[in-house]
Amino acid sequence: SIPAHTIYWASFSTAPEMFGIDFDLSARAHGIRNSWLLRKYMEQSSIVRAGSVFLKHWSKASAVNNSMKGYFTSYATNILWVYFLLRRKLVKYIDPLRDVE
Repeated sequence: SIPAHTIYWASFSTAPEMFGIDFDLSARAHGIRNSWLLRKYMEQSSIVRAGSVFLKHWSKASAVNNSMKGYFTSYATNILWVYFLLRRKLVKYIDPLRDVE
């Protein structure tokens, strides 16, 4: 026998609305370090920041950025952007263990 509440939730094609709230909360120090690291890359050029904003808007508009359905997050899009810039040598590498302020 399947519990009634399981059948009720299974009847929805998407997650309940409360799971669609757009926020991120991290109580670990790694979240702060990662944010600092991304900021350091974005500060290297106004083009880097503009590209990040463009990719965020594009990814949401094209439904690539939709973690509720198993797709990318804005954070993942930024990581891919930084990786692309590093591979093209358009930003300098920042060592997260050495270049901490």
